Amino acid sequence: MVILLSAFSFSLLFVFASCGPNKESYLHDFRRFVEKVEKNCTSYSESEWNDIETEYTELTSERLEKVKDSFTSEDHHEYARLQGRYLAAQIKRQGNKILEGGKEILEGAKGVLEGLGN
Repeated sequence: MVILLSAFSFSLLFVFASCGPNKESYLHDFRRFVEKVEKNCTSYSESEWNDIETEYTELTSERLEKVKDSFTSEDHHEYARLQGRYLAAQIKRQGNKILEGGKEILEGAKGVLEGLGN
């Protein structure tokens, strides 16, 4: 009975110890976040983008602090690669906003030119 109780106690300790933050789950969550942003970066509203920025801040500060000491050099490389992909999605989003603004300016200029021609 003592052996069974000891085995059960050890099992519970293992389960609870493994429930904490770990680098594998962190990198998995960060990868999924980046993939979601890459897929939808040009269709987010301003409000949605603000939520994305909040989630990014949480992932790259609070949650990262809990696991970064356990990162291997390969983990650091993966983290940096994911950050680069996120930044590329930000740039793509900004580029699309600039293009949309340019289209509006061209439409306005077209209207001005038409008005001058009449």
